[in-house]
Amino acid sequence: MTKRYPKNFWNTVLHGGDIFIKGNRIEAVGETPQNADEVINAAGCYVYPGLVNTHHHLYQTFTRNLPQVQKMELFDWLRTLYEIWRGLDAETIYYSSLTGMSELLKYGCTTCMDHHYVFPKRTFSFWMQICLNLSELSLIR
Repeated sequence: MTKRYPKNFWNTVLHGGDIFIKGNRIEAVGETPQNADEVINAAGCYVYPGLVNTHHHLYQTFTRNLPQVQKMELFDWLRTLYEIWRGLDAETIYYSSLTGMSELLKYGCTTCMDHHYVFPKRTFSFWMQICLNLSELSLIR
């Protein structure tokens, strides 16, 4: 199938129309009726691609509102928080990451690259399993 998009597609807001998705790819946009296995009526809704966050530290969600670090310069902030992050455990990382991913998803982010570099004493596969469980639960990738 040849991909079809309206003229000036990238600078246009479409009102009405169709989005034809085949597999996990957008195949056609605009007034392009297609035979589909499933039709979702999105009348009255906004449809836009998910945002991508390429740099996040999800485990930091649980320390972001600590009053004592709010007005610190970067290196003082890091020294203070590293002392807290040193004591991270699986439960804290899990709920902090779930909260962070839920907030990202709420505002349209569907993909997140987490830069988690503070690992408590567990195996790498243990932490990867937590990440996979969280992505399944929150629907963010």
